[in-house]
Amino acid sequence: MIGAFYGSIILAVKFMIFKNLESNMLYYTLLSVAIIPIIETTVHLKKPQVAYFSCAVFLSIATNHILDEQPFIYVLNRVIDTLVGIVILIQLRFQLRSKKIYYLFQALIIHY
Repeated sequence: MIGAFYGSIILAVKFMIFKNLESNMLYYTLLSVAIIPIIETTVHLKKPQVAYFSCAVFLSIATNHILDEQPFIYVLNRVIDTLVGIVILIQLRFQLRSKKIYYLFQALIIHY
């Protein structure tokens, strides 16, 4: 989500400021500098293990989808997919906490 957030900001800056820029060197310099706050944000949130994934999502959004007609649709779809995955994970963990399913799951883990 962090990478998608920063990626959408960079896309907005690209479309507002760098829209008619012939050389992309300034834009790619901005991308390079923008990785720093992504890493800092993950460290500040005490989740440094997600820094790699956040940077990968950011670079995916900011470089691969820059030529799309509606790159913000991709960002929105990515955020919705992530939120759906989180809801499914929470529901699954809640279901596994019931005693019967939990003990069945533990028995499967022990035997394998």
